Amino acid sequence: MTAASQLPAAVSEAVQQAQQPSRGTIRVKTSVLRQAKKNNPEAIRSMFRQFIPDDEEIYLVHYLGIKGVFGIGASSFGCLTQRRVADITVGFFGEVTYEDAFVETIKSSAIHQPALVC
Repeated sequence: MTAASQLPAAVSEAVQQAQQPSRGTIRVKTSVLRQAKKNNPEAIRSMFRQFIPDDEEIYLVHYLGIKGVFGIGASSFGCLTQRRVADITVGFFGEVTYEDAFVETIKSSAIHQPALVC
């Protein structure tokens, strides 16, 4: 029995899709990005709809802010659906990164302790 055959059907399908090369171009219109940075839910929802199937209900979308210095950096957006937690990051020069994780598979934690100056 292979490891792939032990995965649930939805996870197995997602792994197969991830292994296939991308055929399209990810585009975020400037006007949509401008509205999304104002935390407009419809603008952010339209950005995530490029990646999330229509039959999957989106519960929550939110503008998470800018990762960078003095307002120059990557804008980050979050999304919660019935099946996944997702993130879109749009870089200063327009590069787009989409990441998601199925809710069933999130069983981890992280702790970060910044340096303490005494």
